[in-house]
Parts: sequence; C-alpha cells; structure tokens
Amino acid sequence: MANITVNVATMRVRYNLRTEVKHGDTVVFTLGTASVAPNASITFPNGTCFTEPGPFFLGADNVMTHALTVSDTAKKGVYLFEVSIPANGEPGAMQADGPPSGRKNGGIEVIRDPPVEVRR
Repeated sequence: MANITVNVATMRVRYNLRTEVKHGDTVVFTLGTASVAPNASITFPNGTCFTEPGPFFLGADNVMTHALTVSDTAKKGVYLFEVSIPANGEPGAMQADGPPSGRKNGGIEVIRDPPVEVRR
C-alpha cells in the first residue's frame, strides 16, 4: 500500500511522488503550514474514489491533515477534486487575486479496475 500526500495550501496543488493510486492506498490531504491557509474544503464534483463520500474539511476546528483510503470498488479513471480556501479564514469570503485563498483543482487517478470475483 502506498501513501500519497496532497498539499492544497500551496499556489498549485502539490503531490509527493505521484497522482496515481491503487485500491487500498492512502491519500493524505494537508494544509501544510497553518499560517499559510487557515482552512479549506475539498469536494469531488463527479464522485470520489475513497471509502468516505466527502466533502472533506481541513483547518480551524478540524485537523490539518485528512487521510483517506482508496475504495476497493473504485473504478479505473481520474477523480477530479476542487479545493476552496476562503480569504482570511472566513467561510464564503473568497479572494479573487490568487493564492493562498481561492479555488484550486487537482485529480487522483485510480490506475486499475476493481478486482473481479470469479464465480464457480
């Protein structure tokens, strides 16, 4: 099982190692340094590959990282996500002139189809 970290507080969403995952892998979303981005929400508009449905929240009253497991039933493909970071930590107050506040996009790619059960 592999671990992948996705830092959503940087100017661009940053991945350690790669964006590809397999069933059972762990993906950790993180805000990095608390002073850079006080909180964020992560949504998967077209469905998620994780065992939890989301949306996921980081910062403030929540934790600075959120570990998720890739579901055994996730189909092969790219699962796009959107990250919203409010300006000054205020929900709904988006800053138009760029990072660290604003909206960012990324994706997690499941590189295999779920295992097929053989019936006898």
